[in-house]
Amino acid sequence: MNKINKYTINTYNRPPIILTKGKGCWVYDLADRKYLDFSAGIAVNALGHTDEELVLVLAEQASKLVHLSNLYHNEYAGELAELLVESTREGGGFDAARVFFANSGTEANEGAFKFVFHCRSLGSLSATPSPKYQEVFSPLVPGFVHSNYNDIKKIPELVNDSTCAVIIEPIQGEGGIWEASVDFLEALRKRCNEVNALLIYDEVQCGLELAIIIIVMLIIIIISNNNGNGNNNVLIIIFSNNKLANLL
Repeated sequence: MNKINKYTINTYNRPPIILTKGKGCWVYDLADRKYLDFSAGIAVNALGHTDEELVLVLAEQASKLVHLSNLYHNEYAGELAELLVESTREGGGFDAARVFFANSGTEANEGAFKFVFHCRSLGSLSATPSPKYQEVFSPLVPGFVHSNYNDIKKIPELVNDSTCAVIIEPIQGEGGIWEASVDFLEALRKRCNEVNALLIYDEVQCGLELAIIIIVMLIIIIISNNNGNGNNNVLIIIFSNNKLANLL
């Protein structure tokens, strides 16, 4: 627990126990003390812990494929979608037609919002400078200002006392491989420090290795990355410094 307190951002007031295993609705700590699990992983462990059939299914699938992304078809998604839609229809809840698979309850809510507002994330969509994505999805979240990549001279003008945060991709990949210069990133870091603004590095695709390098070089405040960590087993990480972590 000392390492947890030292190296992770504290978002919950957790009891001073370390859980190591579980069976059904019971969990056990390092001293093998037994606890009744009322939280169930925040209401998601519907089958309890270490359900034998679930363990077998997970092990079998992990031995074949772990993750494909939604760029490719797999043999189960269609069957599950059909089961969900048809079961909902039979239950008489509403006239379900299609489903959208996500990884968390937050994504489920966000997905609903995005469907209402034309299916793309409004925050991220507002932050992108690409008109081809934005034009058909207005109105967007106000307050975003865009600038040219690697334009150091523009930084003092755009990043000022009214700026709460700056978000940038150190490596852009959609239109080719475009790298931010070290001088540009250092200038951003310096200016954000001067006006007390957060500096956010969007590292969703290039992942942890580059993120660590950038932390060492520039002592940034936030890095968000996903796909390179955990072999895509729903592992999303946000790195921050103590200044920000202590405010949370």
